[in-house]
Order: sequence, then C-alpha cells, then structure tokens
Amino acid sequence: MKNYPHSIIAREGWPFLAGSVVIALLATVWCAAWSIPLWIIALFILQFFRDPPREIPQDAGAVLSPTDGRIVAVERVNDPYVQREAIKVSVFMNVFNVHSNRSPVDGTVQQVWYFPGKFVNADLDKASTENERNAVWLKTANGTDITSVQVAGLIARRILCYARQVMC
Repeated sequence: MKNYPHSIIAREGWPFLAGSVVIALLATVWCAAWSIPLWIIALFILQFFRDPPREIPQDAGAVLSPTDGRIVAVERVNDPYVQREAIKVSVFMNVFNVHSNRSPVDGTVQQVWYFPGKFVNADLDKASTENERNAVWLKTANGTDITSVQVAGLIARRILCYARQVMC
C-alpha cells in the first residue's frame, strides 16, 4: 500500500459541497438569519465527504481497517464470495464517520461483485444481505485471499468502487 496524493475532500463530494455553499451564500445575501440552517447543511456535507490522508504502515503483512467506524462483530463465517471459511470483521459507519473506504491489504484485485438492493438501516443484520453492496476479492503477495464488502445504508445510499480486476 502506498500513500497517494489526494484532496482532503472526496471528488464525489465537490458538486454537493459547491452547491450547498452557493445556496448558503445566496441565502446570506438575502437574509443572514435564514441562511444559518443552510450553512449547517454545508458543514455537514463538508464533514461527510472529507477524505483525510492516512498513514499506511509499510509492513507487507499489515491488514488495515478499510474504513472509519465502530467494530460491531468479529466472527468466523463462510465467505459467500470466495467460498471459504473466513474471519469477518464488521465495521459500522455512522453519518459522522469518513465514508471514503480503502483497501485493507496490499494486493491484486481478483474479482469485483456489485449487488443492487434495498437501503434499510445498515445497523440491522439483514442489511448485509438485502442492501446494495459491493465486494472486492483481493489476493496478497503471499497468496492470502481477503474479501472486502461495502454495504450501503439508509443515508449513505451509493457505493462507488474504482477497483477493477487485473486482466492478464
């Protein structure tokens, strides 16, 4: 994993942030008191789409959390994507967590699966099987398989995945 140069705001957030700031500015010109809720919305959008840089350890065997949030489960499961036994670590993100996800390991993308679905509260158990989700199967240099799954929720209803399978 290498550190990469990037903006501190996720590129997908710029249109939302720009639009909210323009609307708040127009409201401020019209009536400053009425613009306060719009500035609060703009600040919420700013914090939602922030993408702070992360320090990435150079240990080849490091496994990092792909996202901010709260660990809600660590359990042995059957990985339905790669059909093997695995340790599942579930991380729940609330609306105040950074929503930019990263690869948990340095590896090669073997396959990417996308599943459209519902948008129930991501805190519910059924969300991991019924909600929109995206799974990425990675293989590390030493041959270890890692599956990272993103699940959409009630508020964050969109998954954008830029990882692609390597074609040999």
